[in-house]
Amino acid sequence: MSNKKRVYIIGAGASQEAGLPTGEGLKDVIANILTLKETNTYAYTFRDRDMLFAIEQHIKQNDVFSKNKSHYYKAAELITNAIPQAISIDHLIHSHNGNKDVELCGKLAIVKAILESEKNSSLYINDSNNNRMNFGEIKDTWYNLFWKLLHENCDINHFSERLKSIVFIIFNYDRCVEHFLFNSIQNFYNVSQDIAADLLKNIEIYHPYGVVGNLRWQDGNYVDFGTFPHTDSFLSVASRIKTFTEGTVPDSSEILAIRKHIATATQLVFLGFAFHPLNLELLFLKEPVKPTGKVPINVFGTGKGQSESNSLIICDNLRDSLLAYNYKPVFNLQNNFKCHELFIEYSKMLSFA
Repeated sequence: MSNKKRVYIIGAGASQEAGLPTGEGLKDVIANILTLKETNTYAYTFRDRDMLFAIEQHIKQNDVFSKNKSHYYKAAELITNAIPQAISIDHLIHSHNGNKDVELCGKLAIVKAILESEKNSSLYINDSNNNRMNFGEIKDTWYNLFWKLLHENCDINHFSERLKSIVFIIFNYDRCVEHFLFNSIQNFYNVSQDIAADLLKNIEIYHPYGVVGNLRWQDGNYVDFGTFPHTDSFLSVASRIKTFTEGTVPDSSEILAIRKHIATATQLVFLGFAFHPLNLELLFLKEPVKPTGKVPINVFGTGKGQSESNSLIICDNLRDSLLAYNYKPVFNLQNNFKCHELFIEYSKMLSFA
């Protein structure tokens, strides 16, 4: 078994290979969810019934009867008008930090958009394939190529040790990675859900900005992959979504753990990650560690759509950040690759065997 520690940093471009939208596509879905309609009394209301019910429930639960729904309609209108100008919905909410109405409407719309996208993805399970994941449909995605590397020369008795060498830092709100791994273990090794769930306890997965609920096999209240919850759960799940301000608290236990994993990694793999400055600040130490001699580290990554000049700047920024960890990075960043193409190109270097 390899003793390498691999840290995978996952962005929206990675989920796109399963049919979920990128940040730009998500903006369009959210704008549609938050679009208002005119009523018979020449007033306005949410066109989306789930949004309307959630806002009504929120008002009841928080005893804010002095505050009518018009405040939330204005917040929704603000988001739909401004979102074409925004880098992402996260950046837009961050730009209106302190506006609780914008935050609530934005988070509710994120949850609904992500759950709908999970349902429309190639990872969704329904009775059309005997309630099993259709692995043939995703055979050419990075998920399947990663899985092939993960189980190479590894039987079920040693699989937990291999999982311990992996850390996922997922900047998306979806559960694609967890859902895929849970079903892959069952299908490939022909084991029960309980065994698959126990095995996945050996892998560390972080969602710095939250997630649209636990899955059924995880601890706590759950929201099945691609399944919309009832109104009370809708509000509860939305409360788990974090803004940039909430997700980047520097002394939070999760960020400290993430940075510790970065500091002890032997491989960093960026998949579908846009390299936004706020996200990079979350990942890396600001103060250098005590020098002990530069340690080589392989850095892999996709940058589909990034220009050559932007790619050079990204590498320079990453190099500066990694020097704070006393690393000497060797870059394998490709701005013309999708995620699955990275695994094809560097399969030997990314191998677990």
